[in-house]
Amino acid sequence: MVQRVTHQADRVSLVARPQGSLSFVHAADLHLDTPFTGVQADVPVVASVLREASLETLDRIIDLAIAESVDFVLFAGDIYDGAERGIRAQSRLRDAMVRLDRVGIQAFLVHGNHDPIETGWSAIAENWPANVTIFGSDSAQVREIWRDGERIATVQGISYREPAVTENLSLHLHRPNGPGIHIGLLHANVEGGPSGHSNYSPCTIADLVATELDYLALGHVHERRILLEGDRIGTPWIVYPGNTQARSAIEQGARGVYLVRAEGGTILPPTFVACDGVRFATIEVDATPSTSLLEIEDLCRERVDHLREENPHHPLIIRTVLQGRTSLHESLSAPGVLEEILATLRHRGAQWTPFLWWDRLDSATLPDLDLDELESRDDFVGALLTAARSLAVDPDRHLGLSQLLIAAIPQHLRRELRQRLADRESLEMEIASAKLIALDALLGER
Repeated sequence: MVQRVTHQADRVSLVARPQGSLSFVHAADLHLDTPFTGVQADVPVVASVLREASLETLDRIIDLAIAESVDFVLFAGDIYDGAERGIRAQSRLRDAMVRLDRVGIQAFLVHGNHDPIETGWSAIAENWPANVTIFGSDSAQVREIWRDGERIATVQGISYREPAVTENLSLHLHRPNGPGIHIGLLHANVEGGPSGHSNYSPCTIADLVATELDYLALGHVHERRILLEGDRIGTPWIVYPGNTQARSAIEQGARGVYLVRAEGGTILPPTFVACDGVRFATIEVDATPSTSLLEIEDLCRERVDHLREENPHHPLIIRTVLQGRTSLHESLSAPGVLEEILATLRHRGAQWTPFLWWDRLDSATLPDLDLDELESRDDFVGALLTAARSLAVDPDRHLGLSQLLIAAIPQHLRRELRQRLADRESLEMEIASAKLIALDALLGER
């Protein structure tokens, strides 16, 4: 059954808009009230922002829908993060749906693997406003959208009954007869998807094309991806908007929704709109020029300045990796040193507005080497460096090395390597890098 409160079964009438126009917001994977994975923040202001981030992202999605006067909003599953956090999340979602209802915007929802229908999502099951359609899990139901006596669109979808759905739910979706933009709402893993996503409701692009719908609004994959552009007759838009708020350091960059418009029965390219609050980034800091641990702190702060400029309104969670050859290598490897630097960075970053929280500080530095002294040695290390110096200045040996390397790797990688090694500067950089890697192995410093 389709769960909804409506004045007329399977039909929604919209207020007047420009002839032939239609617009909607496509959101997915809100994971409302989700915790941040692996982030330890004991500063009250930081902890509070992290606690509210996913819920405030929902508010920004609703703000966008109202500001753009869209016709409806699609939520493609995993709206909630889990039953143990269900009450607060459902209450916030109901408040959001009330806001949409007040301005005549419809909302269509399906449940995914994190919030399947039969896992107790019933705290406010009978209290949704009239604009909300929650598609059930038995079969796909079609909801018609009318304006001025004309059907301009349909939306159909199917929810997960239980967390681990292995059925190909896309087979339930079919194009209805009659006019309008036809949309399918589905939480699914298309053709395996990127690593890290469970293969629930597996399907192929061919399965989705076979639905003959115009737009497949997908959820489940947290990366923003347009799998197929509907630029030809009979070709649908197949779209993942990604999750709306990053939850861990592996989810970097802006997160949000797609704003979709249609004119004259044709869907225009979707526009990404960032709606997230907190953002993650991992940065590498070259510690080579540092002569003191205080300079390490300064380099870290300088390195994040451009991130703050690019994200002026977003709190940032940063992981930092120190790299390069430095005389401070041994000091940075001593017990407790990185922890002390991290504590200082955290204290200062937490006071900025918006805050910057240093989540981790790791060192991948190497000891500073006197290459001239090592080359003068009468041993294998000296011979290696002498050979590397000769190789770096001899064009004929460049060519011989390039041919040797190309012959030693799999066929499918040879074209890319051949292009890289054709550039003299690139080859010299590869030789220099290989020389240092070999030295580290020989000297036992890796």
